[in-house]
Amino acid sequence: MKVPAHSISVIIKRSLLFPYKRPWLKSIITAVLTGENAAGPMEINCLITDDENIRKFNLRYRGIDGPTDVLSFALAEEPTGGAVVDFPPEPEHSCRLGDIIISYPRAAAQAADLGHSIADELKLLLVHGTLHLLGYDHQTANGAKKMAQQENAIIRTLG
Repeated sequence: MKVPAHSISVIIKRSLLFPYKRPWLKSIITAVLTGENAAGPMEINCLITDDENIRKFNLRYRGIDGPTDVLSFALAEEPTGGAVVDFPPEPEHSCRLGDIIISYPRAAAQAADLGHSIADELKLLLVHGTLHLLGYDHQTANGAKKMAQQENAIIRTLG
């Protein structure tokens, strides 16, 4: 039985004049999932937006009133309060992993500040966001080191 491919949805805010194609963005997320040996087909949504919209998400969900480069919302995070019955998905169905939100203007500004291309910055943000969905975190020194090593390894494979 053939395992279905990952389901990756990309939404791009129209007013951005975003020059990159959806298949390129999806290929980066797919490469992370493949490199991490993600079990079964995964479902991820990715939103490319502006600083104002990501600021609203950042304020609402993290309590930080300012834009950021990337936000990840993993659905596998531990829920707060109440019992949860977690049934395994049927084999032919994908597992909803979560959402990634990227500010394109912030990515462009960071790329200029760091002296590399916007494409390289977007690649890094997509890898970073996808790794968060897979459980990586950088809240501790050890976690940050492990996540940075994995980011660098995946970026090298992407070229």
